[in-house]
Amino acid sequence: TAFVSTCLTRLAAMTLDGDDELTGNQIHWGTDLIRALVPRSAAAYLHKLLDPKSPSEVTLLFEADTVRLADNRWHTRLMDVTFPEYRPIFPAFYAQELAIEHSELLGALRRPSPYTDLNDAVVMHIETDGTINLTADNTVVGHSGEEVLMGEYLGESVTIGFPASQLANMLGLWTGGRICLGINGAQRGVIISQEGDSADSGLACMIAPSMILSSEHSHA
Repeated sequence: TAFVSTCLTRLAAMTLDGDDELTGNQIHWGTDLIRALVPRSAAAYLHKLLDPKSPSEVTLLFEADTVRLADNRWHTRLMDVTFPEYRPIFPAFYAQELAIEHSELLGALRRPSPYTDLNDAVVMHIETDGTINLTADNTVVGHSGEEVLMGEYLGESVTIGFPASQLANMLGLWTGGRICLGINGAQRGVIISQEGDSADSGLACMIAPSMILSSEHSHA
């Protein structure tokens, strides 16, 4: 079963069965190997019910246009299995790549969230040495917050604006580990995947940069 979500410029997808010999835990975009699509919000709830460390099996029952757990703890409608070819959205290479601990980035996003502006935006500035500055500036109340963390980075320094809550929600789909952000400048969508995985496997998300308006700078 593959879980896919798209909303204009946002996309998330994940597979559940890592032992499937047919798919090899790959998201085969636009092929008949994807037979059931579940909305991301419903998939996120199911993800919370599943324990990756548990040896127990989970049984999904597909009935007409719905799917549920065998014990009825979870139930949702299926999406239309016919969907556009999304694979070309993911670039073949990135001008900048950032690898960082999932929990560190998620925590750094949540702490300054009370200081985000009316667009729920934060500024991420990444230096060539992997230093990351996250800043939130609320021009209405005159408050600002800043977080500094380190990651492994390849490419020139870049400054990007992100919708904080959307990025935090996407990161919430992971249970932990290191993640990789694939960046092609400040104007292009950023691809998030597990470190070492390509955008074809496991869980991949795309999020579009947002405009940041502050008292000092504007970042696209």
